[in-house]
This record gives sequence, structure tokens and C-alpha cells, in this order.
Amino acid sequence: MKTPPSQSGFSAIELLITLLIGFLFVMMGYQLYAVSIQGSGDAREQSKLSSLAYEKLRTIQSTTVALTCPSTVVDSTIDGGKSTMTTTITCPYAAPLTSLKLVVVKVKANNSQREVSHAIYVSR
Repeated sequence: MKTPPSQSGFSAIELLITLLIGFLFVMMGYQLYAVSIQGSGDAREQSKLSSLAYEKLRTIQSTTVALTCPSTVVDSTIDGGKSTMTTTITCPYAAPLTSLKLVVVKVKANNSQREVSHAIYVSR
């Protein structure tokens, strides 16, 4: 009986399995990359909306214009028409705290359902 000669190297099946496993790792890495890019875009949009609302609150706080209570102002021209800002002024307390007003600023992105809200009490 003859002994078969020793083989060196890889068979075609072993190479195909190795390529398949490598391809699966590359696809998992791509999916992770895509999810992280999408998440960072959402966070950037929310940060921008928050910044717009905060800036509006600080502008209202620093102005000396009398705030009428209750009132709602809708500004749809902010951020190049990409967002809608709503400013609501209410008087949550009765006399003697009638000069204390609650100012709520909500900014909503028109292209998504994201909405950011900031509030502050102003005494005038």
C-alpha cells in the first residue's frame, strides 16, 4: 500500500471560507460606521436647534421690551427656513408676582420630528 504524498498549502474550500469570514467582518464594520455617522448627524442637528433656542432666550432676557402676557410668537424664517421657532410667554403666578413671566422657546426642525425646548423666568 502506498502512502499519499504530503500536501502543502491551502485547499480552495479553506480559502473560500476565509474570504467569507473576512467579508462578514468588513460588512459588520461598515454597518457600525454607518450607524455612527447617522448618530453624529442627529446629534449635530439637535445641538444646532438647542443653540438657536438658547440664543433666542438670551436675546429676550437682555432686551428691555415689555413682554405681554399671554402671547405666542411663531418665527418660521430661522436657519434659512429649515426650522420653526415658537416663543410662548405666560404669567404662571398671580399677584404680587405679576411681573414674573415664563418664556418658553421651542425650535422644531422642518425636515425631521426633532424639537428642542428651553425655558426661563423673566422679571419685568
